Amino acid sequence: MLTAVKSNCISILLVEDDLDYATLIQQTLLKSRRASLQVTCVGSIAAALTLLACHKFDILLVDLGLPDGRGLDVVDKVKEAAGQTPFIVLTGLEDEEIGFQSVRRGAQDYLVKRRVNAEALIRCVQYVVERTRMERRRSALYAVTALLSESRHLREAMQRIIQVICQTAAFDLGELFVLSKDRDVMHFGEGWHKPSIAGQEFLCAGRNLEIKVGDDVPGRVWATDCPVWLPALGEENGLLRKKEAAQAQLHTVCAFPISFHKEVLAVLCFYSQEVYARDAELLEMLCAIGSQIGQFIERESAEESAREILMMRLREDFMATLAHDLKIPLIGADRLLEVLLSGKIGELKAEHADLLEQLKSSNESMLKMVQNLVDVYRYESGGNILDLQAVDLKELVLGCVSEMKALSEEKGVQLTALVPCQIGKSLLDGPAIRRVLSVILGNALKFTPQGGAVEVLLEREQGRFLIQVKDTGPGIPPDEERYLFQRFWRGGQKNKAIGTGLGLHLSRQIVEAHNGSICCESQPGDGTTFRIYLPATQAAGNPDDTYTNIICDRKRYQAYKTGQAPAS
Repeated sequence: MLTAVKSNCISILLVEDDLDYATLIQQTLLKSRRASLQVTCVGSIAAALTLLACHKFDILLVDLGLPDGRGLDVVDKVKEAAGQTPFIVLTGLEDEEIGFQSVRRGAQDYLVKRRVNAEALIRCVQYVVERTRMERRRSALYAVTALLSESRHLREAMQRIIQVICQTAAFDLGELFVLSKDRDVMHFGEGWHKPSIAGQEFLCAGRNLEIKVGDDVPGRVWATDCPVWLPALGEENGLLRKKEAAQAQLHTVCAFPISFHKEVLAVLCFYSQEVYARDAELLEMLCAIGSQIGQFIERESAEESAREILMMRLREDFMATLAHDLKIPLIGADRLLEVLLSGKIGELKAEHADLLEQLKSSNESMLKMVQNLVDVYRYESGGNILDLQAVDLKELVLGCVSEMKALSEEKGVQLTALVPCQIGKSLLDGPAIRRVLSVILGNALKFTPQGGAVEVLLEREQGRFLIQVKDTGPGIPPDEERYLFQRFWRGGQKNKAIGTGLGLHLSRQIVEAHNGSICCESQPGDGTTFRIYLPATQAAGNPDDTYTNIICDRKRYQAYKTGQAPAS
C-alpha cells in the first residue's frame, strides 16, 4: 500500500501485469542515485483506478497490454482517471503510429521496453515530472492574473483563485485570512476544499477565529511577513484547529503573505493530506502570487478611496448649494420681520410683537446654522479669503466677553477676563476670530453649572498670541476628545442645546486659515481649557506685561473704554 511521501521524492504508479518485468523496473528505479523515487505497482487498469481515486502520484508508467484493456483503449481510460497527472506509455510494441496516437491522446512519452535502459527511463521520468510541475505553476500564475483582470473586487475572484492554486499545486484545502480595518486581528475571508476530503468543519472553525499576531499559522506569517511551511501539523503546538485538522487528515500546510510594500494585508494558507517537504520553487511562485494579489488589493483600496472622495465632494457641493439657496428666503423673511416689528405698516399689539420677536429670533438661529454650513464649505475648499486688518486683540476679547455677560448672569456663572493693558495689533480677520471666541465662550457657559466660573486669558508668548478659555464644567470624556473638531459632532453631554455640531469644526478652519492652531485639554470633573494660538504679525508698540483683571459687566467695560471710574 502507498505510504505518505516523506520528502520531495517522485511517486510513481507502475501499471504492468508482467510481474517479473514489474519487479525489475521497480528495483531499477529504487536503486537510482539521480533521484529519490517511490514506486507502487498494480497489474490492471481497475486496480490503478482504485488507487488513483484515493492517492496522489507524480507520474504513471502504463503498459498497453493489460488484462482489462489493450492499445489506445488503455490510454483513454488512464487519461480519464489520471486527470492532470502525467503518464508515460511503456510497452513492448514497436508501433510508431500507436506511439503518436498515444501522445496525441495525452501521454507524455512512448517508450519501447527493450530499447530503454534504466538511466534513460529515470531521466525521462524526471523530465516529465519537472516539466509538468513548471507548466502547472505557470498556468496558476496565468490563471490568477486572468481572474484578477476580470474582477472588479477581490471577493469575486478569491475562491476561484484558491481553487486554482489547490488544483495546480496539489493541495487539498485553501483559506484566506484578512486583516481587520484596525489592523489588530485577522478574520476568515474565503475558503475552498476538494470534495474528496472532509474539510468543511475545518473551514467552519476558521470562520469563528480572531487571529492575533503570532497566533496559529496565519499569525506567524503576519508577524514575520515570510512564508511558513509545516510538513507535520500534528506535531505543532499552538494551533487553534488541531482537532479539526486531524479529522480532515491534513498534514502539510504552506502559508504565505499577501503584502504590498512589505505591509501584510492578508495571508493565504494551503493544506495537503500528504506529507511534503519544503519546496522552495513552489514557495517562490506562491509569494509572487501573493505580491500580485497585494497590488490588486492596494489598487482596489485606492479606487475605493477615490470613489469615496468623489462622493464626499459631490455631497459637500450639494450641501453648500442647498445652504446657499436656503439663505435667500431666510434673509428675506428676516427683513420682512424687521419691517413688521418697526411699526411702519401699522401698530402691533404687545402679544403680536412678542410672537414676531420669537419668530425673528428663531429665523436668525436658522440663518446662523445655514451660514455655518456655507462657511465650512468655503474654508475647506480654500475659497474663503480672509479680510486681514490690524486688529487689537485686547478690544476684541473684552468686547466678546462683554457680549456674553447677559448669558453668564442668567446661568449664575462668573465670567472674568485677564488681559494686558497693552498688547499691540496684529493682521487678523477680526470678525472671524470674534466668531471663534464666541463659539468657545458659548460652549464654556453652556456646560458650566451654576456657581462655576469661566476665565478668559489673553497674552503674547514667543512671537504669537494666546487666547485661553478655561471653565470649571464637567470636562470632556477622554474617548470624546479626538472628535471635538469633527463636523456635525455634538458630544455625549446630556441636555444639550440644539445645534449643528459645526461650531468647533469651523473654529479650527478659521484659526488654521490664519496659520494658527487650536487645542483642548480636559479632565472629567476638572473642567476644560481651550487654547487658541495666532501669529503676532505687524505688532505695534511695546506690549505692557501688566495685566488687568476685569469682572465683566457693562458699566466696568464702558469705564475701561472711556478711562473713567465706574459708577457705583
